[in-house]
Amino acid sequence: MKPGLILLLLCTLFVACKTDQSDTQGVSDLIIKVNNSVGNQAVQYGQMIYMNNAGNKYKVNLLKYYLSNFVFTQEDGAQFRAPNYELIDAFDSTTCNLQFKNVPQGKYTSLQFSIGIDSMRNHTGLQEDDLDPLHGMIWTWNTGYIFFKHEGQFLDANMSPQQLLYHFGTDKAFTQIQLALPSVDIRDASKTLHIDFDLNALYNTPNEINFIDNNIHESLSADDSKWMKEMQDNFKQSFSFIKVE
Repeated sequence: MKPGLILLLLCTLFVACKTDQSDTQGVSDLIIKVNNSVGNQAVQYGQMIYMNNAGNKYKVNLLKYYLSNFVFTQEDGAQFRAPNYELIDAFDSTTCNLQFKNVPQGKYTSLQFSIGIDSMRNHTGLQEDDLDPLHGMIWTWNTGYIFFKHEGQFLDANMSPQQLLYHFGTDKAFTQIQLALPSVDIRDASKTLHIDFDLNALYNTPNEINFIDNNIHESLSADDSKWMKEMQDNFKQSFSFIKVE
């Protein structure tokens, strides 16, 4: 074989190898672990042990919500978007570990996600996985998904137990959450981001939500509008970053 042809062949092989390596480098797996709390306590099923700022003592028999449309932003402004739809069940730990594959390596300074299902997917017929209607998180295809459910009881002024039913949803309830990250460095090894959802913060900050005469909402009535706006504002303060491992 002629020397020139050999050199050309070697160059071709070098470029091909380099391209293959670049295709398999530069990404890592990432896990977001969601912790569900009430104040500084872990959520416990059916225990009348929690109290909000309004003085309502309450318990949690069901706590489910959707997180979606994740955006990871690096310190140089580059973004990685993951259009996941994740249904969190506070009493099923397997739902609280969210998996993200092939995240570009770099230093990330913020995380954005949303409460609920965006309008593009909220009314689009039969869906699977976490959007399966069998999860009990949808009204009708026309109305869409229930973004957040808290069901339980609270004690009224006479210390008598009353029903507590908060079903938060519809397109106008879609809410974006923004969390600052302490320059999370994602390299070859997979990382786990721990974030916390504080149910008490949802009822305390910045709007104090009193369950008395305000204990049943399903987002489908005009009378729910004020409560929905307060919940949207409070959702933005109810998530926090804990640590990275």
